[in-house]
Amino acid sequence: ALSLRTAFVLVQALNIKIEEIRSKPFSIVFQSLGFTDLQMFFKVSLKPSLSVFNQQVSLLVSQFLTGALLVEMAFGINGLGSTALQALLDKDIFLIQALVVFSGSVVLISQILSNWFIQFVDPRQVKIK
Repeated sequence: ALSLRTAFVLVQALNIKIEEIRSKPFSIVFQSLGFTDLQMFFKVSLKPSLSVFNQQVSLLVSQFLTGALLVEMAFGINGLGSTALQALLDKDIFLIQALVVFSGSVVLISQILSNWFIQFVDPRQVKIK
């Protein structure tokens, strides 16, 4: 139940981008050449729409980190969320700093990986310096 909202957001973003691509003129040309819906999906729509999907996934990484405390409390698991809460209650500044740096590093690494994946999937997205 916790992941249904996340899955819905990802599928909705992917669906909007696929419909946008299917309405473009080059997509109509492929349809007139006799491509089936499945062929259209894999050859025309999938690669450009994966960039939107990838951006959404990289943004959800931070939500997974912030939602850790709720999951840990619900299942009685000790993890980063409960450790951060205990550090805040104990005023353990060094542990709080370490957790903030760790969380920031995870988000930063996910953004870098996301950008590399976008360049691999859709080379048109590469910015010229």
